[in-house]
Amino acid sequence: MQKGVATGQFNFDPDELGYIDRHYIVLDHQPLYGASGGATYHWKSYLFSVDALYSSGLRAGFADLQSLPNVVQVDLAGQKSFQVPHIGEVTDRITLLNILDRTNLIRPTEGIGIFQAAYGPRITVYDTLTIPLPAFHH
Repeated sequence: MQKGVATGQFNFDPDELGYIDRHYIVLDHQPLYGASGGATYHWKSYLFSVDALYSSGLRAGFADLQSLPNVVQVDLAGQKSFQVPHIGEVTDRITLLNILDRTNLIRPTEGIGIFQAAYGPRITVYDTLTIPLPAFHH
């Protein structure tokens, strides 16, 4: 919680600035509660994982008195390591972010001192190859 604005007062509507000077407010980058967790399963030469996060919505609006929608994100990943001659163990990992394809508003344009909205990732796929560094010296 915070009371008052230390810098950039010219960016605020006078009524909002006055309210913040007289009241404690929740800052726009602090959810009231949240939780995260995950699990990994190793099967033969494969590794599978799932993780999720939940957060109460961040703050928005006049003096951050409004709450944004809850944030929910579930991610999956799978990887396999294999030997490559003259290189060594190479790992291929495929990661899927936000498999529910939720639009998670992280920051609105009307938060305190915020002038551009930001969102969490939409459904995203990454394929990452990990090659041992000594392989580049051959």
